[in-house]
Amino acid sequence: MLESPDFLPLPSKFDIHEWAIMRDFTEDRSETRERAELLDAIHGAGAFRNFRRAIRLLRIEEEWYRFRQSALEELARDWLEDLGIPFR
Repeated sequence: MLESPDFLPLPSKFDIHEWAIMRDFTEDRSETRERAELLDAIHGAGAFRNFRRAIRLLRIEEEWYRFRQSALEELARDWLEDLGIPFR
């Protein structure tokens, strides 16, 4: 399968920068207090765990997951376009 031209390797976890998606979500927040709490959460040790805790406490989990899904879809579109594959 790896040698077949019919299959393409998917982006690895190193190609998808989850932290950058969290940062973009944080910077997109209009509420100053939320933005400050999320910025604090994503810096330092335990950033992913702290971010998950913060979005739960702020009750914005659904917004985060919608934002993340949209960001991942955009990454997929860009990846396909880079390979010259039209996205429908």
